[in-house]
Amino acid sequence: MEGYMPQEPEIGSLSSISLATQIICIAALTFFVALRYVAKLKLKLVFWYDDVFCAIAYVFYMAHCACSLIFTYLAGPISSDNPMTSHQMEIKYKVFYIGAFFYVPMILFTKLTLLFLLLRIFHPHVEKAKYVYIFVVLVTAYYIAIFFVKIFICSPIQAYWQDWQADKWEDRCLNRPAVILADSGISVVTDVAILIFPIALTWSLNMPVTKKLGVISILGAGCIAVAFSLYRLVLVALDFETPQQVSLILKILLTDNAEGGLGLICTCLPAFNKFVHHLLRRRRDSRNSSGGSERRQMNSSEDRIVKDSRLKDSRRGSSILEGSVMNATPMVLSDV
Repeated sequence: MEGYMPQEPEIGSLSSISLATQIICIAALTFFVALRYVAKLKLKLVFWYDDVFCAIAYVFYMAHCACSLIFTYLAGPISSDNPMTSHQMEIKYKVFYIGAFFYVPMILFTKLTLLFLLLRIFHPHVEKAKYVYIFVVLVTAYYIAIFFVKIFICSPIQAYWQDWQADKWEDRCLNRPAVILADSGISVVTDVAILIFPIALTWSLNMPVTKKLGVISILGAGCIAVAFSLYRLVLVALDFETPQQVSLILKILLTDNAEGGLGLICTCLPAFNKFVHHLLRRRRDSRNSSGGSERRQMNSSEDRIVKDSRLKDSRRGSSILEGSVMNATPMVLSDV
């Protein structure tokens, strides 16, 4: 007779949270990614490696979201009133295994998008950008290695979903919670490093402090993903001895989606910011043009007074403006 896997009490609410999370993440991410490329085309901005990596990460993210939904609802919805058979557990673990195919490249290309965004902006500062290039190589090498570790974690591979019970797992597989724990720890470290890079690179530029803070807030917004990486690290550490819990796997999938989705959204913020400024500038120019038609109806004496006043103001501020523009970093100001 086929055995049954009892469900944890919280599993029902997690299923509803999973569905809501996928819907919100997919909708929000699709909006920002689409707006990123619309802004690029509308403003005739140059496409670079970060735009390619963003598109690749988006595809892997959607695949990972599909795995999360399939894990929740395939072979019957997860519910505290609906204990699963061993066969159903095998199906869900097979889906969780397939999710690793999409999670690792999703996170890799998300972080490469953030890093190459920094490289595109700070490329003129070769001495500073070289540290980002070194970090890109290290991150890429690590995620390629962890990808193969997760794929070949069991021998044979099908033991991953056939021997999901803890007593059978140890015979033919690596220590899965240890692998997830190590991966979560490295993810936190890399997320923190990606947060530090914009701060270090921007703060050394010759621009007003308020402008520096604005650039840092946009480029460093990806630090939100650090919270979810840290949460996953604590989550796995606390449940280290019970890796077969369905609720734990579902929580890991949810944190994976949140980390990847927020990271990708943050890579789109510079283009979003530039597009908003473009719309505001067009609106301001439209108002100025309508106001100009009214000013043309003024008498000649008032017109001369206005022109003389503008001429004096422009002469008085020319030296200040010239110095500030020459000392600023045009690439940073234009791309962020």
